[in-house]
Amino acid sequence: MRTLSIAALAWLAVSSAAAQASPCESIDACRAALAAGRYDDARAGLSALGARPATRTDASLALARLHLETGGYDEAAALVRPLAAQARTRVVASTLLGE
Repeated sequence: MRTLSIAALAWLAVSSAAAQASPCESIDACRAALAAGRYDDARAGLSALGARPATRTDASLALARLHLETGGYDEAAALVRPLAAQARTRVVASTLLGE
């Protein structure tokens, strides 16, 4: 019985650690990770979301913010420069370029 309890606790600890280590799965979750300083999680999640056409623009803007916050100014500019020419993202992208 005691062996089973120890095994169950070990499994719970591993499952919990794996859940915390996984990258964010939505733009909002990635923004929350970024705000919390979990840059690796945000970067991994935003990179995956950036590969999807439906979330590419928002992921690029959030990833640019991450680059700005971590000193990757050239990377941020490269991401938002094309977005500054689009009507929907002009203001946000231009603001990021100005930072």
